Amino acid sequence: MISLKQSIQRLERDELRFRAAVQCYLAALTTVADAAVEVTPEITGSLRSSLREVVRDVSDNPGPEELGRSQVRVGTLLSDFQAKASAHQAGRDEDLRGLLSSLAEAVGTLATHGDRQSLKIKQFAMRLQLVSRGTDLGRIREDLAKQVAELREFGASLMQESAGAIHEMQAKLTEFQGRLEQAARRASVDAVTGLLNRGEGEARLRKQLGEQDPSSVILIDLNGFKQINDRWGHGCGDQVLRSFASLLANSVRAMDMVCRWGGDEFLVLLRCTGEVAEQRAAELRVRLTSCHKLSQTGKTCDVVLGASVGVAASRPGETLEMLIERADADLYTHKSRTPRAASVKAELQLPVPATG
Repeated sequence: MISLKQSIQRLERDELRFRAAVQCYLAALTTVADAAVEVTPEITGSLRSSLREVVRDVSDNPGPEELGRSQVRVGTLLSDFQAKASAHQAGRDEDLRGLLSSLAEAVGTLATHGDRQSLKIKQFAMRLQLVSRGTDLGRIREDLAKQVAELREFGASLMQESAGAIHEMQAKLTEFQGRLEQAARRASVDAVTGLLNRGEGEARLRKQLGEQDPSSVILIDLNGFKQINDRWGHGCGDQVLRSFASLLANSVRAMDMVCRWGGDEFLVLLRCTGEVAEQRAAELRVRLTSCHKLSQTGKTCDVVLGASVGVAASRPGETLEMLIERADADLYTHKSRTPRAASVKAELQLPVPATG
């Protein structure tokens, strides 16, 4: 009886030990699953899910056969995890080396564009290439950190050295922009009068005619201007042109365009109907008859000149040339009806210079 009782007690102790061992085994599998290295969500997640499945199977049937099968399964799972993790890490290392190699190539390319700093940049690129060939990821990161710090320091010194050159370049660009603007103004402004020239006037007139808004032109011709050029020369003629251009510009609205059409002819472009343009032209005929001062060899004299004015309003489908032709015809109609002013003729014939 005693021997049987002892045997039963021994079996109970062995059963308890077996169950404790199984619990320790399952706890170890759970710890392995929870502590698995995060390689990727897919790789690590698959290992954890499979290990928890093993834990459930052994918990449901904690016999020797199931324990044996679980041992094989766990070994396979861990081997597979190790292989996938190593492959993934190798891929990451290769990506890092590829990135370093690309960076080295980019820096090398940059070196070809800088004469003064090319040697230093090339040396930096060579060191990056050496770093990229390493096999120790920790050493690669350490060397890369050093190279990045050196590159930042070099970039700061390069920017400081380039500050003067950049400032000089900006000054040159400002000067060049100013010259371009001056050239544009010269291309559109008449050199003698300061008004727009004919080319610019034609361009603006064509644009306005294309907008289909009411448009009119006033064509103006100085009376007796040829005699001034013939008697006192073109220098005095230019003085009269400048004086007349100033008078004309101050006699029109700010929204009207004034240009020198050629010689002693001027053109005013208005955004209005023909009726309004006729009224403006009548006002100009009065205002543009004025006295102009001439200066020659230190002496001055006064010349009174008038102006003939022609008007034309745009018509649908009419070209610029047709519009100007009608304005020109109207101008000569008025010119033929206006006798030469006695005062103009007298001033031209009897220049009595006043002491300047």
